[in-house]
Amino acid sequence: QSARGRLEADAAVAAMAARLKASFRVSDVVAHLGEARFGVLLHDVSQKDAERLLAHNLALFSDGGPFGENVTLYVKGALCTFPEERGGPDAMVDVALKALQAARH
Repeated sequence: QSARGRLEADAAVAAMAARLKASFRVSDVVAHLGEARFGVLLHDVSQKDAERLLAHNLALFSDGGPFGENVTLYVKGALCTFPEERGGPDAMVDVALKALQAARH
């Protein structure tokens, strides 16, 4: 992020958000969780379909995403499901961020 400058980093995050939003359904919510982290709330979807959507959307960034082949993106994903996580929105975000951290290793 610092190597390219703050404006370019902000443009990269905006491009990632736009690509994510375009790849999910209108009923789903793409949220920027800070830095280069995003969350997506999927409505009325089974665990199996959520896993399929996650895999499909991670693959969208395998070619450098909206930035082309000159940029290497390290994109990870994790699932957090309701009603398994009943602590409310803050608890779900916390579980999702922990799952993303675990996916890094």
